[in-house]
Amino acid sequence: MYFDQGNTLTSVYLFDTGNAGFGGCFLVKKQLDAGSTVKEGTWDSIHVVTVDLEKQSEGKARYKVTSTVFLKMLSHNADSYGNLEIAGNLSRTKDETFAVDPRTFGDEFHIGNIGRLIEANETEIRQEMDSIYINKTKQIVNTGRLKEEYMTRDEKLNF
Repeated sequence: MYFDQGNTLTSVYLFDTGNAGFGGCFLVKKQLDAGSTVKEGTWDSIHVVTVDLEKQSEGKARYKVTSTVFLKMLSHNADSYGNLEIAGNLSRTKDETFAVDPRTFGDEFHIGNIGRLIEANETEIRQEMDSIYINKTKQIVNTGRLKEEYMTRDEKLNF
């Protein structure tokens, strides 16, 4: 449900880390279908997870998630603002320790905690990408348009 539009491919790889715990890699590739303004769009995210269970005897499990997202969008609305390509990436790390309840401890416990951390990382990244790449681009494009409205005829010709 998190990736509800377009085509989404996911892969998950889990592995032993050699100490008390395990690691994983969660990969998501989301491709947006062409629409009225977007010609092509991709969202590729990589989430590397380590789970440290060394303090399990103390009732704790430590999770670390490093997420990297690659975004690429091509627009083809030449009438309004021309062809536009936006591409970039961001990385974020979240580290959290959860109390372990021996009665509910199991695979579901880990999957739930990992899922919440991945979702929190992606939400932060999505908000930051929207702020940096989308809104900043709109601001720059609109600033150029506004300047043209206040130019004299000669300045417009030279522009």
